[in-house]
Amino acid sequence: MSNIISSLVGITTFEIIMSVGFIMGGCCSNAYFLEKIVKDAPSSGKFITFTQFLFLTLTGLYTNLEFKNYMPTLKKRNIPITRWLLVVCLFYSSSLLNNIAFDYNIPMILHIVFRSGSLFASMGLGWLFMNKKYNKKQVISITCVTIGVIITTLNSVNSKKSKSREDGEFNLSGQLVGIFILTLGLIASSGMSLLNEHTYKQFGKHTKESLFYTHLLSLPLFLPFISDIKSSMIDYINSDPIELQGVASELLNLAGIGNTPKLILYLVGNLITQYYCISGVRRLSAQSSALVINLVLTLRKMVSIIISVVYLGTTVNNQFILGAVLAFGGALVFSLSKSKPETVGGKMEDKKKKSE
Repeated sequence: MSNIISSLVGITTFEIIMSVGFIMGGCCSNAYFLEKIVKDAPSSGKFITFTQFLFLTLTGLYTNLEFKNYMPTLKKRNIPITRWLLVVCLFYSSSLLNNIAFDYNIPMILHIVFRSGSLFASMGLGWLFMNKKYNKKQVISITCVTIGVIITTLNSVNSKKSKSREDGEFNLSGQLVGIFILTLGLIASSGMSLLNEHTYKQFGKHTKESLFYTHLLSLPLFLPFISDIKSSMIDYINSDPIELQGVASELLNLAGIGNTPKLILYLVGNLITQYYCISGVRRLSAQSSALVINLVLTLRKMVSIIISVVYLGTTVNNQFILGAVLAFGGALVFSLSKSKPETVGGKMEDKKKKSE
């Protein structure tokens, strides 16, 4: 157990529980609400992204505002605004592209598979631009995790594909465009993780400031999509009320939201869970490397898939079991391996010291 904890860059037990708890609970619930939204409004990716950014900006105001002479002003930043602008470009691109991909008939399960490739992307970008070196255990374990996630989702992807063809709705060209968009989002997300890692090393770990400014500075970038956002908002307001039975229905009626449009309720659930999801990622990113973050997020996707399979009643076969063993086995191997990859520069300095 001590090896596992030390592999996560010295994070305390409490921080591990909080970070992983926010990620597993918040992100898995967020994926559930997002899937419910996409089924009824697949072309509202821009509106979803905008509301998420606006909500997280508003929730971050109380920690980034101070009152001088009874006037609210932003607190002094610990990290230069120019650095935040670089992070914002990658963060905005990643978030928007991932949600726009739903416009091109990308199933939620396939969406999860492609985003799991962030492990390989993070490793590749780290090696290419930051001179990072990874040991064999890390490479093998990350490969196993990613292959495991892909294997466990193949059956679901094929079943969705077959059903779409039966209904006459399958569009290969549309899916190829969606896959290309997801690939761009994947590269942007991995690049942002590495840039955040470098930023924290240079200026210190200021996760609340990061969460606030990455969303605040992204809001003006939604201006070109204002008409699409308005159109989606009208569709959400005019959606049918949610249909529940038993205790759940009674609780909604008692709360006075029994007749609330279902897309509005799903969106509120998505926003709240998104807050905890991102907070968990930011908390973990301030304590560990981009590779560890991507590993935890990949495991979260695995849990989301398992929840989806159980919820939908899909039969667990040998292929699913094989994928689960590869994924969780790879995670265990990674946790016991060296978590901080050495850089080429670091090795050169060590050699100089030894020679002296």
